[in-house]
Amino acid sequence: MTSWLKQSSVKPLPKKDSLFFETDSAGFCAQFNNYLYATLYARSLKTRLYVNDTTNSLSIRYPLLRNTFVPVADLSDVQFTDGQILTASSIKNRAVPLRVFLNAVTPANLRVAARSIFEWNDTLLEKMMKLVDHLPSEIDVAVHMRGGDKIVTGEMRPLTVDQYVREVETYLRSSKKQSYNVFVMSDSPERIEEFTKKAPSSWKVHTLRSPISMGGHVQRFFNAAPARERMDSYISFMAELYVAQRVPRIVCTFSSNVGRFLYLTADDRTTVVSIDESKFVAF
Repeated sequence: MTSWLKQSSVKPLPKKDSLFFETDSAGFCAQFNNYLYATLYARSLKTRLYVNDTTNSLSIRYPLLRNTFVPVADLSDVQFTDGQILTASSIKNRAVPLRVFLNAVTPANLRVAARSIFEWNDTLLEKMMKLVDHLPSEIDVAVHMRGGDKIVTGEMRPLTVDQYVREVETYLRSSKKQSYNVFVMSDSPERIEEFTKKAPSSWKVHTLRSPISMGGHVQRFFNAAPARERMDSYISFMAELYVAQRVPRIVCTFSSNVGRFLYLTADDRTTVVSIDESKFVAF
């Protein structure tokens, strides 16, 4: 009798009728890309997506997505929350069907969706513009060179600075200009210095220095840096992305979430070239 009473008092688990996405302590572009994928996946299932973006590499109380981008009016199926939703199933448990779904979506359609979702927040944009106002109005090429933990773990194939220089040189050779502006973004000051030294004399190399100086990005070191440095570095990095999105050509790697984000959000007139994976892949 006692056993029956105990069993009857147990409340049934709530029915999962929606999806749940939450940011974590990984890199910023990984958060942005995964948010896009989760949004489109939920939309394909015609179900609501709850998003908790308060825990990330900046803080456990900083709404990363809401402070980076403008809320999209037509995303009525997306609702932000600061806590867990018992009736929502975590998108992390849908890894396989999510990949199947993304493989069926054309890169062109992903780009259209990304540009509608990732519009810079006005407050953040004002801070970014103060960092880029010294740059020339016309930049010919933007280069993103990744280093750090992605290379060490084998997630990305190591690439030499010479490979990036050659790719830019091949593109600029067809132009009849006397000088060129090349914008370089990298988590490695050493790679930027090497690129600058190897660039032809007709190139003027421009950069935005990150407040956190590393010889290659290592996420756990970034996450352990002082809060003010992390915030300043975040704003600087967003400014770099803003600049790169608007140039005629981007040289990057599609194995990097940064390269993927730039491919998805760059201007229609921008050609994005990857020097490792020739075709865009979502993961």
